[in-house]
Amino acid sequence: MAFDLAVDVSRRRAAVLPAIGAHWDPAVVLANEQAACEMLYSGLDSPTQQIYDYPVAARVIPRRQSGNDVAD
Repeated sequence: MAFDLAVDVSRRRAAVLPAIGAHWDPAVVLANEQAACEMLYSGLDSPTQQIYDYPVAARVIPRRQSGNDVAD
């Protein structure tokens, strides 16, 4: 048995822009996303900072751009 989901995927993709509306601003969304990451990874205690540093060193997540964690 095989299913071709291409039509359904296309329909869902076509529905995205009408669903998010005319007031959606990608630049604002990106800025809010970056601010949320800054809040999430700020003020970490030492053990938690070490956990954060591991995926940063592996380049899985980007290093924060503010505070003491300025990118190399």
